[in-house]
Amino acid sequence: MTAVAAEVPLVLDSVLEKLATDLGDHDGSMRRRFINNYVELWDHRYGRVSGAVLARDADDAMDAILSLKISSSMVGAGRLGRMAEHLEGLVHGQLFDAAATLLDELRACGMSTTAKLRSYHLA
Repeated sequence: MTAVAAEVPLVLDSVLEKLATDLGDHDGSMRRRFINNYVELWDHRYGRVSGAVLARDADDAMDAILSLKISSSMVGAGRLGRMAEHLEGLVHGQLFDAAATLLDELRACGMSTTAKLRSYHLA
């Protein structure tokens, strides 16, 4: 994992609190639904990123990485968002071999992140 990504928490509580405030979510139901949607889409998002990186398809990889980065930012998945930023730079530079070496770490980070987010979903 990149040193910068390791310094970022898996989930930024402040972002989830702001999300609830921005949504006017007094009972937490909308935040839980938003988190649940993010968690449910993780496997699909990872599959798109990894497939495009391994296929060396820069356009599809960028689309998939940006989707992951933006959605992670919205739900407070700080470390995963930072890893997506790093992958974005690698793909932009056509460094597909370097990007491919990060896919296992990205998957592990995503699994840890979704597990932590599930705990918010249950709260």
